[in-house]
Amino acid sequence: MTIKSILKKETVLMLEETTKESALERMIKCAFETGDVDSEENLKKNIFYREELMSTGMGLGIAIPHTRYEGISAPKMIIGIQPQGISDYVTLDDHKIQFVVMILVGKDQHKTHIQMMSQIVSLLKEDSLRNKLLNATSSDEIFETLMETK
Repeated sequence: MTIKSILKKETVLMLEETTKESALERMIKCAFETGDVDSEENLKKNIFYREELMSTGMGLGIAIPHTRYEGISAPKMIIGIQPQGISDYVTLDDHKIQFVVMILVGKDQHKTHIQMMSQIVSLLKEDSLRNKLLNATSSDEIFETLMETK
């Protein structure tokens, strides 16, 4: 399973939201509206519960909110980019979050969950790709850039 096989054009967002809560809520709404998720409210509870345990802000401006969730029929990835950054998203290195990658898998898909997280971190640790994504002018351009990667 690869990012390219999971990511859909309609789940790539140019975020206008500048707070963690509003960005996550927009991405959760997108996950629900594009299918595969049975309840927007339950997904919201799961994502925010996970964030209460520990922030999913990594480093290099990357956050990976994620959950293994009973109410999902297929692995799903929603990518949101906010070039100005989300300043209230706690991170390991104190950089503003600019890339939010939400990963949703079924309860029994632990291996898929780990693979997806590993793939996105490997991809986004490349400075040139991060810069290209931050300079994109549309969600379509972001999607195409991601589809062109190795």
